[in-house]
Amino acid sequence: MPDWNELIKANLPLPEMTGLREERIIGELSDHLEEHYRRLRAEGKSDSEAVGMVLERMGDWREFVDELLEEEYRHERPKVGVALERVEQTARRRGGFAAAAADTWQDVCHALRILRRNPGFSLTAVATLMLGIGGVIIIFSLINAVLIRPLPFPDSDRLVLMLESTPGGGAMTMSYVNYLDWREENRSFADIGCWNQTEFNLTGQGVPTVVSAVPVTASMFGILGIEPRLGRTFTEAEDRVGGDPVTVLTWGFWQNRLGGNEEVIGSTLTLDGIPNTVIGVMPPTFAFPPEAEAPDLFVPIGQAAPYLGGRTSHPGIFAIGRLSDGVTFEQARADMERVTNAMAAEYPDELEEHGAYLRDLKEFVARRADDPLLQLLAAVGLLLIIACSNVATLLLAQTTSRQSEIALRATLGAGRGRLIRLLLVRSVTLWLAGGILGIVLAAAAVRAAAPLWADLLPRAFSVAIDARAVVVALLLALVTGLLFGLAPALLTAFHDPASILRSGPGPAGGVRRRRLQKTLIVAEVGLAVALLAGTGQMIRSLNRLTGADLGLEPAGVLAGEISLPPMRYQEESTQLAFFSELRERIGALPGIEAAATCRTLPLSGHGWQNGYYIEGEPEPAPGEANWTEANAISADYFAVMSIVLLRGRVISEEDVTDARSVAVVDELFASLHWPDSDPIGRRFSFSFPPSEENLFEIVGVVRHVHARGPIDETRPEVYLPRPAAGTGGGYLVVKSDLLPRQVTDAIREQVQALDPDQPVREIVRLSELARATTRQSRFVTLLLVFFASAALLLTSIGIYGVVSYLTAERRYEIGVRIALGAHRGHVIATVIGQGLRTVLIGGGVGVALAILFGLLLRSQLFAIAAVSPLTVIGAAILMGAVATVAIWIPARRSARVDPSTVLKTM
Repeated sequence: MPDWNELIKANLPLPEMTGLREERIIGELSDHLEEHYRRLRAEGKSDSEAVGMVLERMGDWREFVDELLEEEYRHERPKVGVALERVEQTARRRGGFAAAAADTWQDVCHALRILRRNPGFSLTAVATLMLGIGGVIIIFSLINAVLIRPLPFPDSDRLVLMLESTPGGGAMTMSYVNYLDWREENRSFADIGCWNQTEFNLTGQGVPTVVSAVPVTASMFGILGIEPRLGRTFTEAEDRVGGDPVTVLTWGFWQNRLGGNEEVIGSTLTLDGIPNTVIGVMPPTFAFPPEAEAPDLFVPIGQAAPYLGGRTSHPGIFAIGRLSDGVTFEQARADMERVTNAMAAEYPDELEEHGAYLRDLKEFVARRADDPLLQLLAAVGLLLIIACSNVATLLLAQTTSRQSEIALRATLGAGRGRLIRLLLVRSVTLWLAGGILGIVLAAAAVRAAAPLWADLLPRAFSVAIDARAVVVALLLALVTGLLFGLAPALLTAFHDPASILRSGPGPAGGVRRRRLQKTLIVAEVGLAVALLAGTGQMIRSLNRLTGADLGLEPAGVLAGEISLPPMRYQEESTQLAFFSELRERIGALPGIEAAATCRTLPLSGHGWQNGYYIEGEPEPAPGEANWTEANAISADYFAVMSIVLLRGRVISEEDVTDARSVAVVDELFASLHWPDSDPIGRRFSFSFPPSEENLFEIVGVVRHVHARGPIDETRPEVYLPRPAAGTGGGYLVVKSDLLPRQVTDAIREQVQALDPDQPVREIVRLSELARATTRQSRFVTLLLVFFASAALLLTSIGIYGVVSYLTAERRYEIGVRIALGAHRGHVIATVIGQGLRTVLIGGGVGVALAILFGLLLRSQLFAIAAVSPLTVIGAAILMGAVATVAIWIPARRSARVDPSTVLKTM
């Protein structure tokens, strides 16, 4: 019998022990080797075979001995390492928390060494966790920007959006006159300001251009709590009729159009022919209005009071109030109810159903984003669980391969608690590495997608990886590392070390470990099927959405907004003459099929809503008023938009020039009031009671147009022959098969020919506006496709890894089967069948999860059911096909095993 002590010294070069006793360690190892040798001899192995297998067993301990070497050769370590060791020793002598911290630090160092020695495992695991945690942080950064972080105004939680309520409980923009009374009569707000949006023609600065402007009250800047970067804002004296024409510039306009000239204060800009003095420049962080695109400048809204109409006019005005100190939102709501009731009593004809609609400003701005963001968070959460399960299966395999080392540690005195902590620290270190790289990945992705965020989100929301996102990432890594590392740690630490050291090649505790691995695979497959099914539903929904009938044909239609300055076009007749001449010029150009004008442009997001009354019908009860979209159009409008005439006739040129009181209604309007009769010849009015002076006769019925896109709820629509009446402008719409650039140049050329000082706002393709209405759905679908693809990839890798490990573990059994005559094809079929049984169980779990996930996505689906059996079955089949390939590869490799080679090592 060999001298085991000498064999150990020859094959496991131990260091000169200083803190450990060499004799005791060699003796423990020698006893285990001799026991293993005797067992092999008892099984019939020859002396040389038994010694060879014992030496193979000793190879499993080399990693542990390497650690002893690093521990003992302190004289070769740098001074920093020696100093750290002394700190550790001092901490251990003190005991308590200090000793625990020292032990934990030692475990971290050990974990880093293990990861460094297994680069393939480490890189795969860290990359998987980086993908899962990084995806969560990307979505969290969006949620943080939209739902958590306050708006960029001081004490923004005290800001309240204020609108007028409709009888049905909805909201509409305010009357300026009513705003003045609200501001004067309320007792709950420190102040109230209002604004709307408009455009001006800017001349005297080179080529005439259109600038976007926000008419705003002087009080608004103080309410928002933002000071100008240069100059000042408006005074109350300037914010009234007859005040000095002044303007405050936005940072972007000042930098991009005026070159950031510091001498801009006191200069003038000619807006619609009126010189306006520049009095201030706002800072770059001034995100107002919070929902709209950044304007070019601000002007006092009070100077335009005569053009804003009376109490029943609602020219797109929004109001914001800042709550007084100590006043709650509910108290303010009750106070405004008092104010509006008093106003309704004072002005019963105009304000009989008048009310106030109040909402937290941030909630209002984020109202369209909360549901999809939470749904995306749920989806990426499933991806994270898949990633963690995947790494947990890798940990099980990697930990099993190190069972001998762990058993040896236990034999040398390490308790189970110490071993569990050692393994958990390794797991948490791995997860934290994935979390840190996930933060880097998320930061890069957020920066790269900055143009996308600007296009999708209101500009008041700034998406960035801030300290909150970093803390969430690290906490997420810590918690998931503990949760998913606990099972492998417990499974390994509670094995009997003596049985492990006595056993030959192959892991101990196989049944429990295999059960846990299969459970993780079932979870991965189930979650992947749910993600695939949900993504499939979103793809189907998006196909329905993009193919939805809008009631018009946007292809080949271009539109340009033209705003005529009232100083040069004061009379309605001059406005009509300009647009009539422009239509004739454009329509006569080669390649132009038709040209028309309209007041509001479908799919632009803007509309013109009016209440109306049917002749001969009683006045609707409170809360049951009729509302419709209205559009003032010229002849040929329906031809340009390809809106189908169903009955009667369309608007004619004579209707426009003679200002006839006729109207064309859509099929929804007609079906609401005359479902079983002909609406032609019927009349309606926009005021009550209807009279001959304000009645419009219906002369035609056309297809209903989804003017705000296929998703948004739309009202009936009426079309009036008033393309520019009293508005000073509108849209020129052109249908052509020419290139967009050719049409754009032609429009600008003809406008300049009519009025050299008249600019045209950006000319857009109607097809682009139609595509923009599905922007949010496309974004959510794109992210879900990415998450589902990643889930499919990670799950297939997990299945491949587990099956590869299990078949490697069974290589002796497979070798014996082949040696006894088993066909290799039968071996492959057996392995695939066993693997697919686990996948099928996961698929069943996935079907149930897919139903729940479909219900969660219900608010994002268009014209389809929340759950589709075909989609769920398709997702399960796709997962099964990918899983079959992932199983087949290791199954085929296992069938190629050489029985003679395997049997020699048994």
